[in-house]
Amino acid sequence: AILRMGRKCYVPDCLSEEGRDEDRGVTFHKIPLHADIRPKWLSLCHIPEDKHNYKVIHVCSRHFLSRFLSF
Repeated sequence: AILRMGRKCYVPDCLSEEGRDEDRGVTFHKIPLHADIRPKWLSLCHIPEDKHNYKVIHVCSRHFLSRFLSF
């Protein structure tokens, strides 16, 4: 069996995590890997320095204006 960690938001003080009842409907979005874009996202989302080397960092939909989220 493969143990898979659920997605969680890495924005400081945000508790959003996949599987929590209070986060039903919250979506999770990967911070881009592109070298020109990633540092801007990390800065704007206040991602702590010690997490910058993580390959996958998610930000939840609570930190986006709804008009920028389309499904």
